[in-house]
Amino acid sequence: MVADNSLYQERVDSFFEIVDGTCQDEFKDQIIPALRRRFDKPPTDTFNKVLGVSLTGPEARRILYTPSAADMAIYAQLLEGDPDHSKDLSDNSANRAQVVALTHLYLVHGRVWMCLRPFIEAGGLRRLVDLLSHPNPLLGSQALHLLITATHPDMYGWNHPPGFAQPRSAAGTAIGSAVQNEGSSGEAVQLQQQEEEEEEEQQQSAEAPQSSGTEAAQQQQQQQEKPIRVQQQQQ
Repeated sequence: MVADNSLYQERVDSFFEIVDGTCQDEFKDQIIPALRRRFDKPPTDTFNKVLGVSLTGPEARRILYTPSAADMAIYAQLLEGDPDHSKDLSDNSANRAQVVALTHLYLVHGRVWMCLRPFIEAGGLRRLVDLLSHPNPLLGSQALHLLITATHPDMYGWNHPPGFAQPRSAAGTAIGSAVQNEGSSGEAVQLQQQEEEEEEEQQQSAEAPQSSGTEAAQQQQQQQEKPIRVQQQQQ
């Protein structure tokens, strides 16, 4: 239990560290306190209405701050909003949930591949494309930023052949490791093993010419020494 609590706190701390590193200085004094208030009081009722479930407060908090891979798939549903009343945030749970989910994606989870991958697999990119035409330009710009980030080769080697060692974002190491360790992203473990095997093969390939060259040099030296030994024997 102590280890679980330590990992949980590490992920929460990592969340706010990423926010602090990505937020513009003039907005930090507003955004970080607001996120901490949301941490203390997550929008549980709003999520329950949108998702049609009965989440508890800790479960809603987990989705926003320490999501598993399964939780990240829910973000695609939260981003749907209410397209018929997209400007209504006062009494529209779908639109409020959309803004909250997009904020957390934009600030943190969309910068961590281990979180971003299950979101993409659940159809998240289509939701982001839909948001490009949102009447609120702020939401549209955040969606565009997420699309660019998700499809950038530094995030994932989309054009690389299968089995090629894929680049991964360095942001959110604690978050990405925790999502991977929860067991819902087994492909990530396989990918890491593939990368290690490929690195080992590359190292062996690089060393092979050196050993071959050494053997050739030894053989050449032996050939050169052979006539000398024969001449010495004749004398």
